[in-house]
Amino acid sequence: MVFKKNHKCRICVESKFSKPLFQIIKKSSEPLDLIHLDIDDLKFVKIRGRKKYYITFINDCIRYYYI
Repeated sequence: MVFKKNHKCRICVESKFSKPLFQIIKKSSEPLDLIHLDIDDLKFVKIRGRKKYYITFINDCIRYYYI
């Protein structure tokens, strides 16, 4: 099998593609206008009730959060 010097395989080229940037959002001025949500797991923490996940809600305007 002969390899050409300038040959680039499709997988090598696609792996170097960059992801599009996130859309920039200005800080919200009204309560409940923009809510951030995050989910995480507790796999390395021993807890009662066998709960494995938690969700965090954050109000962007007043920075109030609820878990």
